[in-house]
Amino acid sequence: MCQLLYVNLHGEKYNHLATYVGLLRDSVFNHKDGWGIFTERYGTPVKCKGALLDTIGLHNFPELFDERPVIGHVRKASVHKDIKDSNFNHPFSSDKYILAHNGTLSDGSTIPVDKIDTQIFLEKLLEESESKKEFPDIFNNTMEKFWGKFAFLIRDLTSKNNYIIRGTKAELHKVDFLINDTFAGYIVNTEKTCLSDIANQLRILFLTIDPSLKYDFDNLEELEKNSIYLAKDDSVEKIADANEQTEEDLFPEKVKKANRGIYSSPAHSQYGFANCWGDDWQSDYWERGSRKNSWETEDLSLSIKMQKLMTYLTVQELDEILALIYNTGILGINLEQLEDFENTYLKRLVSHCDVNKFKVWSSATLSPTHEKTLWGLYKDGNLQFPHFMQKKQELQVALEKIL
Repeated sequence: MCQLLYVNLHGEKYNHLATYVGLLRDSVFNHKDGWGIFTERYGTPVKCKGALLDTIGLHNFPELFDERPVIGHVRKASVHKDIKDSNFNHPFSSDKYILAHNGTLSDGSTIPVDKIDTQIFLEKLLEESESKKEFPDIFNNTMEKFWGKFAFLIRDLTSKNNYIIRGTKAELHKVDFLINDTFAGYIVNTEKTCLSDIANQLRILFLTIDPSLKYDFDNLEELEKNSIYLAKDDSVEKIADANEQTEEDLFPEKVKKANRGIYSSPAHSQYGFANCWGDDWQSDYWERGSRKNSWETEDLSLSIKMQKLMTYLTVQELDEILALIYNTGILGINLEQLEDFENTYLKRLVSHCDVNKFKVWSSATLSPTHEKTLWGLYKDGNLQFPHFMQKKQELQVALEKIL
């Protein structure tokens, strides 16, 4: 997923430095597949491929900033989109909205190869805006057509309002900026730890602007889930609820049928459900995939074409990749999608595979002293998903830090 950053410190130099430090901190371990910002002064999004640290940097572009708020985004690309294409970077723009998104959304349709889910959502949002309703109604009416995880930063170019929106699973946090113990602005960021680090760094760096002033940050808080906020000059005000849906909310019969199945392995067989969008598995019985394992569902026997990739992946990881591409996991995949997966994506993924990388990963996931979950390894080690997209040395160093 990605990281969102909203900076409103009411000063050109403050906004400039806070945006640079914020995006740099958000991408220092992960989210290195591109960055972008929108400022009122420049008037259109500025985007760049690659990590902020590896590019020429925002510090060379003071003319982008003024006292007005900044919308920022660092990207962690989905595996099926070209990470070198800055056209997929946020924020996205239209005649009506500037929009940055963290999460994964689907309306059930197949996403064209030249777009990502956020662009599809923006198109639907523009269609709904023709109703001339208030923005919260426009947003929620659009969201009724989608399911998945989301947080948004949206600039309405007509009303000149900025909106900060959080669903259920995507995080958003806010911290207040103080000058001489007086409120002077605020910053909103995805991860709490990153925001705390940003604040600690800026306390010192702002002294380069005016060492006679006392700079501080206070009231670090999590924004309420399922909420639409109006970003004001001195605060964020909740103006409406936002409803995050799952695929089961929209298609209960389809999901119940597609995701029901039996997992068989030499050791045992268990019956369970897989939730593509959930943070955790709903069953504790899913085990590592191997060439001996097989999946059986009501209407699908997985092709042996899957087995080559499962040499390098756990069942959970493969399920997550399929969910990212087709918005459904192993148990919901159909033969047409499976054929498309083999022809379009499998070769690109396998080209990054290496048996030595798999041995390193396997030693961590199967370690008897390791108590972390599979996804805990990714999160705590700041690893890119899937693991074999990284260099062997990077993988080894990251795992050594947490084992």
